[in-house]
Amino acid sequence: MTRDKALAVARALDNIDGFESMMDSIEAAVRDAEDFCMISAEFKDKLGNLMVNELQRLQKVLEDM
Repeated sequence: MTRDKALAVARALDNIDGFESMMDSIEAAVRDAEDFCMISAEFKDKLGNLMVNELQRLQKVLEDM
């Protein structure tokens, strides 16, 4: 593996890790907002689907390397 390829893989892994951390933060905020009935189930579902789709896209980028 070349140095450039290794760097690209490391960046892809870092992007996935960072996105998963952000997902955890967003999910915690949504749970807190749910306690106050400030978030609809429809919004929560759409947000969840959006985050899962983005995570899958990031994982696909890594797989394609």
